[in-house]
Formats: sequence, C-alpha cells, structure tokens
Amino acid sequence: MPKTVLVNGCFLLQQISGVQRYASELLSALVRIRQDRYNWLLAVPGRRRQLVQEIGGMDVYFDNSVLHPAIWTQASFPLLGGRLGADFLWSPANIGPLLHSKPQVITVFDGSLYHNRKWFDWKFSAYYKTVFAGYKYSANRIITCSDFSKGEIVKYLCVPPAKVDVVPAAISSSFCRVNEKSVLDGRYVLSLGSRDPRKNIRSVIRAWRRVPADIKNGLRLVIAGGGNTNFAVESLGRATDDVVFLGYVPDKDLPALYSNAHCFVYPSFYEGFGLPPLEAMACGCPVITSDVASLPEVCGDAAYYVDPYSIDSIVHGFREVVRNEQLRGRLVENGFENGKRFNWDRSAAEMLRALDKIN
Repeated sequence: MPKTVLVNGCFLLQQISGVQRYASELLSALVRIRQDRYNWLLAVPGRRRQLVQEIGGMDVYFDNSVLHPAIWTQASFPLLGGRLGADFLWSPANIGPLLHSKPQVITVFDGSLYHNRKWFDWKFSAYYKTVFAGYKYSANRIITCSDFSKGEIVKYLCVPPAKVDVVPAAISSSFCRVNEKSVLDGRYVLSLGSRDPRKNIRSVIRAWRRVPADIKNGLRLVIAGGGNTNFAVESLGRATDDVVFLGYVPDKDLPALYSNAHCFVYPSFYEGFGLPPLEAMACGCPVITSDVASLPEVCGDAAYYVDPYSIDSIVHGFREVVRNEQLRGRLVENGFENGKRFNWDRSAAEMLRALDKIN
C-alpha cells in the first residue's frame, strides 16, 4: 500500500523566489511521474485556494486556521499528520516542525544564515537558526539542492553526511529561447536579483559604470527583481541613462527578458544552487557569474567566471563578454548543453530514493 506524505504548503503563501519555485516544480514532477510507493497530500493554512493551481493533480487539504504560517507549521501541521493518516511529513521550503510524532523530511537550501549574519533581518535570522538547530534531532532526512549546500548543512547543522540527500533543482520548461519582445525596448545586459546584499547588485552597478562607452555601444544595464523583507536591504542608488531598475518581473515575462539580453550577469556572493544562470542559459543568453559557492558546480563550463569580491574582475568580465561575439556564442552553446544535466523528473526520482531511506 502506498505511504502518504503530508506536505507543508506554507510556501504557496509566499512571494515566488528560488525556494518557492523549487518546491512547486519538484512537487509537480512527483505527481507527474508514475510510481506506486507514495501518495501526496498538500496541507495549506487558510482558504486561499487560488494559490495551489500550479500543483496540478495533487490532493490538497485546506486547514481553516487563522494562525500565522510560522506558528501553524509548529503547532498545527504536525497534528494534521495524525488526523489525516499521514506516514511522513515533508516541509519543502526550509522550515518544518520541531515537535512531531511522524517521520519527517526537511528541505534546507543552504547555510547562508551562518555564512554572513549581516545579510538577513535579525529576527528572521534568529528564528531560522533556532529551528535549524533542532533539525539535528527532529529530521529523519534532510534534502538539499547541491553538493556545496550539503557540505554547508553538514558543517553548520552538525548532522552526519549520510543524513543529507542532494536533490538538484532544474529548469522549468517555460524557460527557453523565445522570439517575443521583451518588457523593455533597446539593447541591454541583464542582472537579476533582489536588494538582498548577497546578490551583489551594488558591485554590478559600480563595475558597469567603469566599462568604457565604446564597449557598451549603447547597451544599458537592466536590473530586475523585487525586495524581500526577510533580508537586509542595501541602497543601490538612482537610475541613470544606462542603468534601469525594473523591479519585480513576473515569471511569465522572464523568458523574453533573458532571450533579448546581450548577456546575463550574476556575481552573487553566495548561492545554495543558483537557478537564474541556468534559466538564462536555457533562453540562449551568455552568462557571467561568480566563481564561489555552488555556482561553478551548477554552471560548469557554460559561464564566464568572475571574483564577486573584485570590482576589477567584474569589469573585466563585462569587457570580455560584451565585446567578444565568439565567446558569447560558445557560452550560449555550452549553456544549452549544461542545462541538460538538470531535469525535474530525475530530481523527483532522487526525492523518492531519499524517502525510501526512512525506515
């Protein structure tokens, strides 16, 4: 008889970022692939039914609760496991209950909270660190998205490597090269990231302003992405003639934005995986990214690497990629090949193997 996995659906109430996209795509793949070992039941606090349309085919239980999602996760979600006859609990977006009676799986994306405390709001950081510390005892398995993140989790959460399984992210099928017009006119290079200091957008702007005008040749730097109150917010300055701030861009507009960009720059200080470079590659956009954290693991030989801590290095990356058509062509070709390494159905199979390890 298939075992029932009760899935914490609080991520559906949050603004979409890499974490929420990963959870939605992996759940969709788990429903899509044929297997007879597990059934999936998604539990969502409140009655916001329109938020679960992305997870087609998954049974949903709407818990009529007025609790804040963070409190609901600790107080109500584990009790639902018993009431609904679940065999396992799974929280796919970092936060899960510390007290529970069912075997539990938690997905933790990286160790950025420990890497630099200045990147996060102190209340957010304190809450997450308190919950993370309990996973050593409360999680039967921990899922993460890269070998780099596995190393970080083993180091910071003090758990044995054998307890952590890697289930990579992948690219949504909606990310591909398109001939549609972008949301803005003109030629541009693209950077994507919120005002989260980890994304290093300030250095991107400083580097771009040092690129000679004859190399820019009319190109503008376009920065897309909204803010998140859980992160520390840095000031990025004002827009200028060749620096444009788009703000939050819906997922449906991203493929055209990537496809029409001259190149994509993503010199992040820290990533647990790094979906945006893969998305850009899938859309035929040459990528400049960091040589740190998970990014070399994910991007392979399909990116031009820079030192995110060096403005000179980022300037050099701009100069090389912007003016060298042959290099851009090679990066595009390698990017398409690199993307083939990641597939949501294969990741779903890895998730099933991780669940199989729970006795």
